[in-house]
Amino acid sequence: MLKKTFFFFLLSHVFNLAAKANSEQQVFKPFIRIQSRYSIYDSYRNNQSDTINSFGLGIQYQAKNIFGAFNCQVGLPADPYSSQINTNPSKTNGSQNLLSIRRAFVGVSGINYQKNSLSLIIGRYRVTGPVLYTPDALDYVLATNLTLHSTLVGSDGIFLNFSGDYDTWKFSSEFGFVNSIQIAQIRTGGNWFFNPQIVNNADTTFGPAPNTQSRAYIGSIGNDISISDGILELRALYGTQQSAVTKVSGDTNYSARDVSDFESSISYNYQSGIISGGVWFQSVYLGQSKTGIKSASNQVNYSNSANDDSQTINTSGLSFIINSRLFNFGDFLEKEDSFYLTLAYQKISGLLVSGGGASTGVTNFSNQSLNNDIINAGLGYKQEAFSLEIDYLYAKANYEIYTNNNGIQNQKNASIIYLIGTLLLQ
Repeated sequence: MLKKTFFFFLLSHVFNLAAKANSEQQVFKPFIRIQSRYSIYDSYRNNQSDTINSFGLGIQYQAKNIFGAFNCQVGLPADPYSSQINTNPSKTNGSQNLLSIRRAFVGVSGINYQKNSLSLIIGRYRVTGPVLYTPDALDYVLATNLTLHSTLVGSDGIFLNFSGDYDTWKFSSEFGFVNSIQIAQIRTGGNWFFNPQIVNNADTTFGPAPNTQSRAYIGSIGNDISISDGILELRALYGTQQSAVTKVSGDTNYSARDVSDFESSISYNYQSGIISGGVWFQSVYLGQSKTGIKSASNQVNYSNSANDDSQTINTSGLSFIINSRLFNFGDFLEKEDSFYLTLAYQKISGLLVSGGGASTGVTNFSNQSLNNDIINAGLGYKQEAFSLEIDYLYAKANYEIYTNNNGIQNQKNASIIYLIGTLLLQ
């Protein structure tokens, strides 16, 4: 407790110094994100309503051609609430009060010429991918997404960033040589609202050197083109890693897969969000599982599993947001406030799932290809940096991958309704 108190004291001290800094020489930009969710109803739990809180804090710094950033996240559960109400229910609420570092990097801009910039970045960073205009829930049930799947982790390594601003056209590109590709997958069974990681956190601890010699390559490009009082946003990302770690046991026993990921999106943002929407696509390849033992030199010699469990997970979707200011409706409670409606649809295919048998009442299935359709709708209130949204999400699958409210995995569909409030200062 004393360590955390001292940590936040130091950050507040930095913010105080920032206020005194010479604005012509140095720029400090604080980042604060407070979010709370309250579950009203979900189909896979019985008589449980809860609040899930998270808190993000950070700062960005720039002086001449030098820059850096630090972001941490507190309180987002890594292990969500249990759906079980049987004789052995969960007695924890997950990793509450967990302090994780999302970004911590320093950089130098080596070239600044006619609105073109080339920068070198080293540390923990996140290469940006597709743009999604969706209700909150969809961000957490994506099959796989490097940008959105987790606010708790980043990739440690070295990065190059190039950007240019050409009046009606902005271009950016990033390339990283990193220790981990950071991919997640949709959760089945209970607690399906959260995504587990495919790539294990054992190789993404901030500070120590990675535990194996595996490295990932990640690159992205983005174009913003001004069209009719709006911006056409084009994004693409590709990442690959050989022997990405999926599990570590006993410090030396490693499980891994070869992984590749392609993501893309086309979206349009009209008049700073009065109307926004787009489509996206992603394809992730997970190679055959393999295991090995780490040597004293951090080398792991892997052997493939007996069965080929490789898979390709494809995700596609579309979404849009409409703000009430499109119809000149606003200033309901205070000046500049508004309501908004957001809808989204997403299809996931190719993830291998297993279940059934035993006492579920469902025919046993093993390593079957999942087809999953998700519909998401949200109605929200927005006032500057604050938003309050009520979300509804419905998911339907071709196999019984969800639990009922007694914790038994025998349902092909699931749904949830919840409130979420967010305050974002940056």
